[in-house]
Amino acid sequence: MNKSFPRLIILFFCLVAGIIEVNAQSLEDSLIVDINNILYKRISKDKGAEYFDLNGKPRVLGHSKCDTLKNRQMATIFKIVGRKLNIPSSYVRNSHPDDFQSEFIFKCSFLIEKTGEVTNVRLIGKLPSLINPYELFPPNIEFPTLDPVTDENGDPIVVERVDDIYVTCLCSPPRYEEESSKRKKRRKKLK
Repeated sequence: MNKSFPRLIILFFCLVAGIIEVNAQSLEDSLIVDINNILYKRISKDKGAEYFDLNGKPRVLGHSKCDTLKNRQMATIFKIVGRKLNIPSSYVRNSHPDDFQSEFIFKCSFLIEKTGEVTNVRLIGKLPSLINPYELFPPNIEFPTLDPVTDENGDPIVVERVDDIYVTCLCSPPRYEEESSKRKKRRKKLK
């Protein structure tokens, strides 16, 4: 038997445990949709949110006392994210009228790297079971490079931007019960 086989089994179970940890979250952060997997963000109630690099080392985020770019940068990214968000038509068709939800609130977060590159764009929130996260927020969205954020010494730093984003479905709720009862009546008439 290959000596690396037990290591592969252990690695597999660690990955499964990691997936379970991500999926077992509180209601307020029950959904995580990430458009890229360059960086990994772990969310837990005890430790809060931490970013890690590909080697598993914690990322160091900077803070700027005079952050004049914040509002403009957030508006730019939120505009792109807002355009890409899409309530699937299958959700509207297949939802029960009592369960239909037309408005969603997400916590949107992203990192601005030292180069101004936007990474780790995430939506955190709660979704109905009928919506696949990647139907709502498709992966591989392209973002522009923003102006880097600097600290008091003028050195570029990595910063996190976080705010709420609202998504409204401009559609009427489904009439599931009415349609199904009409079909039953039609069937009875045909018989």
